[in-house]
Amino acid sequence: MDPFDFSSRAPDLAPPSKAVDPYDHSMQPAIDDQLTIITYNQAIFPVIILSIAGGLIGTVVWPVVPQEYFAAWFLLFFSALLVRFLVLRQFSLRGQSDAGLNIWRTKYVLVAAFNGLIWGSLVLFNFLIESEMLRMVLILTALGIATGGMNSYAPIRNAYLAFLSTVLIPVSIWTFNQAAEPYILTGLLFLFGISLLRSGVRHRRILEEGVRLGMANTRLVEELSDSNQNLVKEKATQEVLHQLAELGLRNDSLDTLMSMALEITCRMPWLNVKNKGAIFLVEKDTTRLRLSAPWNIKPDQLSHCANMKTGECLCGRARQYNKLIFSDDYPQDDAVCEHLTGLTRYMMPISSGDKVLGLLTLYLEQGHQKTEEEVIFLKMVASSLANIIERIRAIESSQLALRVFDNTNDAILLTNPDGVIINVNPAFSHITGFDRMDVIGHKPNLLRSGHHSDDFYTTLWTELKANGDWIGEITNRRKNGSLITVQQNISSIRDASGETVNYVGVFHDITHLKRAQEDMRQLAYFDALTGLPNRHMFEDRLQHAVSVHQQIDQRLAVLFIDIRGFRTMNQSFGYSAGDDVLRATVHRLKTVVRSADTLSRIGGDEFAVLMNQVDDPKVVEAVVDRINQAMSNPFKIEGVEVHGRVHIGISLYPDDASESRGLIDCADTALHQATSELQDTGGHRYYSGEQKEQSVSRLRLESDLRHAVENKELVLFYQPQFNLKDGALVGAEALLRWKRGGEQLVPPNDFIPLAEHSGLIVPITEWIIPQVLTDWYPSNEVQPVLPRVAINLSGHHIGQPERLIKFITETLSRSGLAPQHLELEVTESSILEDIGRATETLKAISDLGVTIALDDFGTGYSSLSYLVSLPIDILKIDRMFITDICTNERSLDIVRGLIMMCHSIGINVVAEGIETLEQGELLAEIGCDIVQGFYYGRPVPMDEFHWNNASH
Repeated sequence: MDPFDFSSRAPDLAPPSKAVDPYDHSMQPAIDDQLTIITYNQAIFPVIILSIAGGLIGTVVWPVVPQEYFAAWFLLFFSALLVRFLVLRQFSLRGQSDAGLNIWRTKYVLVAAFNGLIWGSLVLFNFLIESEMLRMVLILTALGIATGGMNSYAPIRNAYLAFLSTVLIPVSIWTFNQAAEPYILTGLLFLFGISLLRSGVRHRRILEEGVRLGMANTRLVEELSDSNQNLVKEKATQEVLHQLAELGLRNDSLDTLMSMALEITCRMPWLNVKNKGAIFLVEKDTTRLRLSAPWNIKPDQLSHCANMKTGECLCGRARQYNKLIFSDDYPQDDAVCEHLTGLTRYMMPISSGDKVLGLLTLYLEQGHQKTEEEVIFLKMVASSLANIIERIRAIESSQLALRVFDNTNDAILLTNPDGVIINVNPAFSHITGFDRMDVIGHKPNLLRSGHHSDDFYTTLWTELKANGDWIGEITNRRKNGSLITVQQNISSIRDASGETVNYVGVFHDITHLKRAQEDMRQLAYFDALTGLPNRHMFEDRLQHAVSVHQQIDQRLAVLFIDIRGFRTMNQSFGYSAGDDVLRATVHRLKTVVRSADTLSRIGGDEFAVLMNQVDDPKVVEAVVDRINQAMSNPFKIEGVEVHGRVHIGISLYPDDASESRGLIDCADTALHQATSELQDTGGHRYYSGEQKEQSVSRLRLESDLRHAVENKELVLFYQPQFNLKDGALVGAEALLRWKRGGEQLVPPNDFIPLAEHSGLIVPITEWIIPQVLTDWYPSNEVQPVLPRVAINLSGHHIGQPERLIKFITETLSRSGLAPQHLELEVTESSILEDIGRATETLKAISDLGVTIALDDFGTGYSSLSYLVSLPIDILKIDRMFITDICTNERSLDIVRGLIMMCHSIGINVVAEGIETLEQGELLAEIGCDIVQGFYYGRPVPMDEFHWNNASH
């Protein structure tokens, strides 16, 4: 039998035969009487504070306002103070009896109204003072007095209404008639009054609840009292509960209040507590109980109970099940607490509804018998403690919210339902340059930059009202006129009826990210040396041109250009001279190609030209002749004339191919033919029928590839990955190799594109994933286990999400491995083909627990735009960014910024293609997480893989 099965071992107590309803409305007059007595007993301290405040105000204000006004107010102030003191004095002498308490409440309402009028009229001096600082001091003092007054008058019904009305009504009337902006100031006063009213109502409700519970217990004791002993218990219980209720008036820390409450409870005469006890509070993570208030607990017990897990020992079980536990009911389970030998304990959860806030533990003599009377009393105490905890935490939450509002780095602005700004935080002023008073009373359109159309803002408000929020980028204008791009989040705040009462806007400056994004686009799509479009942009433009020419039924041409002898120039004169030759080549080519054509650098000394709308093939011949003529002139390098003729390969659409990839392949094949046939002279070749033999060869290669899996010709190589901080081996990337015919090793660049193009990559990958898991996690596990192994995923898988998810799930299930052991790498180009479908697919993979890495980063502009929205865990920086990181300051800055940005959104970074020690050291210095490259380890078969840490 489970010792903590409360349904069988510790059933809930049945209610007493004469149960008292603590929410019986007949108790209300007595509750009001009790609150009146508490208020009068606690009111002397506010009188002292008011006296001091009046003296300070007299000292500050006397020299700066008309003497007759001040003298009249000061006379009224001390008259009100005197009246209040006399009323309190009179009550202390003869007002303690229940008879006539209605009169004392009426007197207190009148005193509250008189005092409210005095402090309300004090604010009017604000309009007679010229000093801004004194006016601010006066306003803050008056508002502070008003706030304090609400706590002082809250226990008596209508007293705080009388005080609040007489404070605000004269000020509101004067403000409306005299202020320069009456509606704004009157509105702010109204909002301030509403907040004070809510505070007063809440404060009274908390006090009323405590008194109600105390009185309910009193009536219960009265109904159960059959002897003088029960009357003594009744009085003691009432006194304890009254003292606990009075703690609700205090503003001490929660731990201090819990210590005071525990002391009061432990000293209950009839409970026979062994002068020991403790109150635990539930931590925010809801898994631990923190010892908040120990009472006479020994040091060894303190260390044991300082932090207790839910469900741990009897105290933790009482919190877990939200049930009172009496330790003698579970003697065997209590044996774990050896330091409590010889003691009996009550463990009473402190809860609000189903939510457990803490635990009250009381220690009694061993053998103490549990009684229904004690259980009821402890429930009442726990309820009082719950009220105190909720009140203090509500205050702390409000203070925390205010600190967050003032100290967050994101700009926050609050508007009314009409979109008029009513408050902003300091970050707003820091980001926009507008001070708080510059924008209050205005609409957010004062930030408009003119960058967006009216339709943009119309759509924004339509979505906001329909959905309740709007998220997006907006270009605004600072106070100094400069533009700023922000990531904006606007949300509606609704009341209980669903009506919008406020709008809150939160935004942060992403201008620097947009600039970095543009730099990344420049680097990803343009050649850093020549400024020309690179291969990626050339392919994008060619693909677009093909789709356009399909519609207009016109030819286009692709020219691949190679500089003959360029490698010799580099070897002879150095790379700097080679760069000069490339720049000079670009200048010559720009002068001969048509303005509507695209000239790009696609490799070291290779260029490409996209010629649009070729009506006559002679146009191509003319451009080719001009290129040859321009390049026939020698380059002068260090005083030496060097001739640099070119080879040109040409393909035509639609003659040679009907899609962009085919045109590139044909032009590349023609270039190879020109290079081999015209090696010494230079010249050009068109793609010809003879080259189709190579296409046949590719078909044979594809046919052999289809049988490679069943013939067991595919093998896996693994390239290690190391943590830069400690050199630890953290994983590896699985790389596919093909031994054609069982012997000939086919280069990956020859068959991987073929597998992608033919769709064979899907079944091949479905062979790779189980094989990788078998290699790395064999059943006998004779090798150490790495956290994860990376496997490349093609764009074909992204387009078949159902098949992919089902395959991954079944494979992991068969292997018995946790999903985090598997890492899938997707290329940027594959996800940008259909970003919507890619996002859904990657989200489904991530939900399985599989790690996702973004490979070949930087090959597409949209990567930064979607980096935050995609479920990416790891980002792999392409080797094109790493190659010149030690010599190119721009590349270094971009990689550093990229690493910082990824770390800020929780993404780890892997750098590929590390070939030198200098590159690795520089990447470690700028905070890169993981490295991979020939310097650290080449791809090798599984049986040659080294499991030790990096030796470099």
